[in-house]
Amino acid sequence: MGCKTEAGAARKLEEIRGKKMQADGTVLYLAHWQGCDTDDDTWEHAAGLGSDEWLVSEWEAEQADLCKPACAYSTLSSTEGPSAGAHEAQAISLQA
Repeated sequence: MGCKTEAGAARKLEEIRGKKMQADGTVLYLAHWQGCDTDDDTWEHAAGLGSDEWLVSEWEAEQADLCKPACAYSTLSSTEGPSAGAHEAQAISLQA
């Protein structure tokens, strides 16, 4: 465990590995730092990533691309229960 960076050197962001939303609506991104173990990943605000903030946009775009096949048929909202109508709507969009 630990980071392999020079003492006093600023950590450099290697990649974004996740995203979470706090109860107050604040969005945080899981930052993986160059030369650091996964145990040293930290949750950061996008604005706190400074010049590496562009990696957030890149990560969001990749996630949107990954979601397209799965999200294409996911028509249920979190407030809808498993009703017959909801299942029918999902089945219809799977065939499209």
